[in-house]
Amino acid sequence: NNINKDEIILECGCSGGHMTKYLWEKGCIVDAVDIDPVILKRVRPYARKVIAADLDDPLFRKSLLRKCYDVICFGDTLEHLKDPEQCLKELAPSLKRDGRIVVSLPNVAHGSVRLKLFYGRFQRVESGILDRTHLQFYDFESALDMFDRSGFAVDEVYAVTFELDHPVSGINLSDYPETLIQILSDDETATDFQYVFIARPIKN
Repeated sequence: NNINKDEIILECGCSGGHMTKYLWEKGCIVDAVDIDPVILKRVRPYARKVIAADLDDPLFRKSLLRKCYDVICFGDTLEHLKDPEQCLKELAPSLKRDGRIVVSLPNVAHGSVRLKLFYGRFQRVESGILDRTHLQFYDFESALDMFDRSGFAVDEVYAVTFELDHPVSGINLSDYPETLIQILSDDETATDFQYVFIARPIKN
């Protein structure tokens, strides 16, 4: 709902290609960036162009034209980068005057992770919040700090919620004391599984 028809989008990290297709069907013009040629082949029918590049590569980031995109999207992407703050700083000049970024980030403070940490467990998994390929971890406040340090002001935030025992959490509530479950149930942020941020470059 925050992206309009005919807007020019730079999609950074295409994952399964669902977002690329969604944007194309919405009537957007999409340039898709990913390091995986298999993914780029999958999204090619829905993109104006596909770009094989590593988002951690400063040469790629500086090669983009200035003020050419209405929106830069990072769908569960920044947490995979070595230096997401520098990436945001160097891509900011590619946004048009009123351009914005749309970023989704998993919330490491989801109740399922809190339960595991209470018992001293921080087990990496194949997908989800503790995905083995994640290099960065954010909760709500640390995500806001990251945007601020990157030179962006957050306009809007949306929370995607999953219950503590949702299948993607990988836990069984019966394995934990009822007192802990109740404490988390009283915390409305404990079911925040992912945050979606809309942010704009801070004008100096």
